[in-house]
Amino acid sequence: MKKEKRKEYALLLEQEQMHWMQKSRVNWIIHGERNTKFYHTITKKRRIRNRITQVEKTSGVVTEDPKEVEDTFLQAFKECFGEEEAKHEEQIMTYLQDIEIPKLNNDHLDKLNEPFTEEEIRMATFQLGPTKAPGIDGKPAVFYQTYWDIVGDLTSKTALDFLNRGHILKELNKTLIALIPKRKDPSKVSDYRPISLCNGKLAFLDNYYEGYGIQQPLASSHSGMHKYCIISNPYQ
Repeated sequence: MKKEKRKEYALLLEQEQMHWMQKSRVNWIIHGERNTKFYHTITKKRRIRNRITQVEKTSGVVTEDPKEVEDTFLQAFKECFGEEEAKHEEQIMTYLQDIEIPKLNNDHLDKLNEPFTEEEIRMATFQLGPTKAPGIDGKPAVFYQTYWDIVGDLTSKTALDFLNRGHILKELNKTLIALIPKRKDPSKVSDYRPISLCNGKLAFLDNYYEGYGIQQPLASSHSGMHKYCIISNPYQ
């Protein structure tokens, strides 16, 4: 009886240890001690380190007010990623017409216009990194890869509705933004690099486009003949 209780207690300790190992994300955890206080401390320190307590506004004034910090980042992202009038479109088209750009032939166009298939979607899904950080849905690629027999049909239908028909669920287009410091002591919005943690299915759609390329010989007047160039159309 005592032996069974000891095994049960050891299992509970191991499960608790694993929980804090995953939460603290310490790469050198194999060298740590079996002490949950250690993991609690690491996690708390990491949260404090990742908290943005102040930022320099466009006026040059540094604010520590949480609402102003949030508004400063939101405004910066709206200006950077928001929609603008296509005032430069004519300039871009004029520039492109004045330079020599290899063109796709009819075979390449036919290849690009072919509808996506369920098999292509399955292959692209299994090419994704299984444990990359998930987005709002909380499901990394390993979830879809492991339970493809169950969720594959619905996932394929969702992807094909977008890729072949242009229909996408509004919920799929939501992302979480993680701000990665570019320098040791960041003070401005520009000191952070935004990383989008996309919904799992949205990441698949991006990978489907990335993997859907064609190889075409390209000629260059400056450097001769380039053997191949991958032409892809990534979803942004």
